[in-house]
Amino acid sequence: MPHASFPQSLSSLSATLARKGHCVGGGSSLVPQVPASASRRHFKNAVHVLEKLGLTPRQAEVLHWIAEGKTNEEISQILECSFHTVKNHVKEIFQRLGVSSRTAAAACAYRAHINTLSDAAPANNRI
Repeated sequence: MPHASFPQSLSSLSATLARKGHCVGGGSSLVPQVPASASRRHFKNAVHVLEKLGLTPRQAEVLHWIAEGKTNEEISQILECSFHTVKNHVKEIFQRLGVSSRTAAAACAYRAHINTLSDAAPANNRI
């Protein structure tokens, strides 16, 4: 049985969590019900992990939002910078990661987070 693609897996997971009451609707995406401070802490941790890929802090932020499925226009609004600045960051991210698509960049971000989780797990619990 083939594995679902990464975006389909996330959509399926979000739908399951929503049905179980773990998330609330927010536009076209689902937002976990967590305190704002925990959400900010999670974002900072995510960006820190992405910096380990050789990205600047701002590039790591852009990659985070790419992995969340945001467009360049949406990222420019979130980060309060110009569309062209985001476009330049995306170009540089692709070069640094050696990828040629947003999907491949998001996959690098996903792998970086998985590797961080497995590095933090006790040796007897690693997959």
